[in-house]
Amino acid sequence: DGNDFGETYEEMKFFTPQILIIKLRVEEPKIAFEPILEDCWNLIKRCFQEIIRSAEGIPKVEVELFPDLQGENLTLSSVRQEESLVSTYINKTREIFNVNIIGPQKYLNVYKKYNDLLNKKAQQDVMGFLKEEHSLQAFTKKINNLSQLRGEIASMHVTVPLAMFCLDALRLNEDLCARAEKLKDRLVQFEVDENRELNKSICLKYSRIADRVSEVPTTTEDLVALADFLRTSSDVTVYKLKDEIAEAASRLAFLLDYATLQ
Repeated sequence: DGNDFGETYEEMKFFTPQILIIKLRVEEPKIAFEPILEDCWNLIKRCFQEIIRSAEGIPKVEVELFPDLQGENLTLSSVRQEESLVSTYINKTREIFNVNIIGPQKYLNVYKKYNDLLNKKAQQDVMGFLKEEHSLQAFTKKINNLSQLRGEIASMHVTVPLAMFCLDALRLNEDLCARAEKLKDRLVQFEVDENRELNKSICLKYSRIADRVSEVPTTTEDLVALADFLRTSSDVTVYKLKDEIAEAASRLAFLLDYATLQ
């Protein structure tokens, strides 16, 4: 009957034991079979050839009963691959094989929604995102989307029974999960690096204020300049720093959720 499962794959429809395992793997920018389907057919065809070959040269029972028996025709006749009976069975098997490669090819459509992970569009999207200025909320949404994508892939079938074949999707799923995780980590690491630099900037600003305030004016001009600096610091700079510290607190909360602080 083949393994064309229609619109949606349902594992319970394919309960018969499978005879061949085909692994799914990434071959950018697509998913490939390992071994390829034609190699699977060649393996099946070679089984016929081995069966025929193994039947060649089998001695007749008379040889066992009468060891001293002499003659030219002391082996059983065997069939040849080119005989119609054999070719009929091989051709019938090929027909069965052909209706059983539909399912594996159709199952690859399940992974279409993850094509961006295969063709590097997702990577380009993240790189473009990082070149622009975004809020922590935007980063959070982007990271959560990638985490959700990874979760979807991780929950997919690892083995996919399909009548004659069983697809092994373990390595493919792990590869796609790793790609999504890598993109998520890149976003988080960007925020880690940015947070480190912004925090250094805040500390440097406070250090400059402390150094300036600790200076002892030696002239009236220095005293006036110091007074202006103090006024600007208390009226403007301190409030800016408070805003920056509030942003730093938000970044810390973000990193506590998503990053391993180092």
